[in-house]
Amino acid sequence: MPADGKGAKGGDVMTKTHATGAATQYGMRYLVKMIFNVAVGEDDNDGNGAESVTPAGQMDTDEFDYHLQRIETAKEITNLFTIFKAAYVAAQKINDQSASRQFGEAKEKRKKELA
Repeated sequence: MPADGKGAKGGDVMTKTHATGAATQYGMRYLVKMIFNVAVGEDDNDGNGAESVTPAGQMDTDEFDYHLQRIETAKEITNLFTIFKAAYVAAQKINDQSASRQFGEAKEKRKKELA
């Protein structure tokens, strides 16, 4: 799936990290539906509305985006580590190894930027 980070009007709406994660999740969801001919009942709403269901072991997209954005915009190193810890604990609580890894990568990138 393409990961351009663009919105419906062509403007930038997400970071490259977020765009990659979103495209990966989107692609995986539809690939599984196609392979196993999964009936989902209602049309997919791309995570909008209460009907959205997050699989076990996978952080909700809105929560993931929230944590990732906070890591990527941390203003100082001490704040970065506090923000990262909260994100990491939330991901580990539901055993989302992918989110944990992505939070760690974002932390390391931001740490270099702040140095």
